[in-house]
Amino acid sequence: MKLLNKIKELLLNNKLTIFYVVCLIFLMFYFTSQFSFYLERDVKNFEDKFYLKFSIILSLIIILACLFFDLIKKNKNNLLKNLLKNTIKCFFVFYLFNFVIIGAMLFFNKIIPSENFIEKYRIIRITDEYITAYNLENKSDIIDDETKKIIPNYHTNSEISQNDILTLKFKRGILGLKYLER
Repeated sequence: MKLLNKIKELLLNNKLTIFYVVCLIFLMFYFTSQFSFYLERDVKNFEDKFYLKFSIILSLIIILACLFFDLIKKNKNNLLKNLLKNTIKCFFVFYLFNFVIIGAMLFFNKIIPSENFIEKYRIIRITDEYITAYNLENKSDIIDDETKKIIPNYHTNSEISQNDILTLKFKRGILGLKYLER
């Protein structure tokens, strides 16, 4: 009985922390599901091009906001300590949760589509799991991605074969990243 009381007390004293953890778990599952709308190489290019800039800018905004609130609270004694603490927190958040943050950026990209377009690819290799194809208009544009992501309408790979033409419908999002129309 004492153990149950201790657990109950622990839960009641940490309601806000429990709420944050539940929200974080929900966001992790929701935002990571956004990857299924994008080609893997597009996500990798997006991550290489934007993630570092985004994390640095957002970290600076968070750190400056925390400094501002410390100054308002007249908490000048711990200013340097709080600056260091917030910098370390930002580093760990953006380093450890980059997959979730990129998923959130992919979600944000889809909010306002700017254009619809179609790209046609010729299949050069197909297996049970993967497909390799090149863009008919730009031969250097090659996809090597999961079949299920690219061809959700096909039930088996036996319906498509080498040298078939795939017509993929894309939308371009607010961040300029293209994603598969579903």
